[in-house]
Amino acid sequence: MVLAVLNAVAATPAAASNGGTAFGGTPASAPSVPPVASTVTCRTGCSSLTTARPGSTVRVLGSQLDGVTQVVFTGGNGSADDVSAPATAIDSAHVDAVVPQGARTGRVQLVNTDGVASKATRKALRVSATAGAGALAARVAQPRVLFDGTTKATLDLYGGPASDSGVSIDLLHQPDGAVVAHWDVTSIPAGTVQSIAWDATVAGKPAPEGRYEFHVTQAPSGSAVRAAAAPPAAASFLYLDHVFPVRGPHTYGDGFGVPRNGHTHQGVDVMAACGTPLVAARGGVVKYNGTHPAAGNYLVIDGADTGIDNAYMHLRAPSPL
Repeated sequence: MVLAVLNAVAATPAAASNGGTAFGGTPASAPSVPPVASTVTCRTGCSSLTTARPGSTVRVLGSQLDGVTQVVFTGGNGSADDVSAPATAIDSAHVDAVVPQGARTGRVQLVNTDGVASKATRKALRVSATAGAGALAARVAQPRVLFDGTTKATLDLYGGPASDSGVSIDLLHQPDGAVVAHWDVTSIPAGTVQSIAWDATVAGKPAPEGRYEFHVTQAPSGSAVRAAAAPPAAASFLYLDHVFPVRGPHTYGDGFGVPRNGHTHQGVDVMAACGTPLVAARGGVVKYNGTHPAAGNYLVIDGADTGIDNAYMHLRAPSPL
């Protein structure tokens, strides 16, 4: 059995000065983390959001992407028709690449500097040199987002075959229909994709959890009247402030505030089988990853806008984060 402890530790200037560790200890060494590729979207030279041609720029969203060096276009016939291209514009949440000659329709994989490959994207990228340009289209990049997570709530807009005269976007909180954010995009160059992102705040505070939907309104060329376009079905997403971190069957041990020898327990003990996956309860930045005689392998993630850091202790192995 493994004991996973979620600690709530008040963030202080002193903690920040030494990396946020509440206990000290030894920084842990971790194995190479496989990149995670979730969605792929065309960005320039496109026929639609998901249709590219050789020479188009595409973007792959995911996580753990800092070390990605290659983007593999897998085609449809095993590895025989796979072709790869160098990754560009790399950060932890997205990777760009130019579609190489010989690429075929199929899903996309990412490979990091250690040669570790991701699983392929859930959906395929269509590659066609002859596909005609489609009309204005919109799609959310991720169907679920977490506050302060790596990937923000993002709407991708495809400009169609000609430069558009303007698009307005309202973000609605679906339960009550309230507009919580608004954007105006003056034009989208032909064959390109532009993105707008929401920071999950309303009036400077974290937004309520729930389902949200982007509504797109287009101004037809030569007309001052904006015609409301029916929002695409995929333009809605689920926003969560946090998730439960233990992703499997579990029980509870000591709770928060239970008396201990000389102090009170500052966490919640969650018991689960060894190897049960553990995820971050909330988005944030890793402040410390190390070991301690009492805490074992542990990880501290800052709690942005909460004043509380989350510590995950007694892990089976050092976290790869």
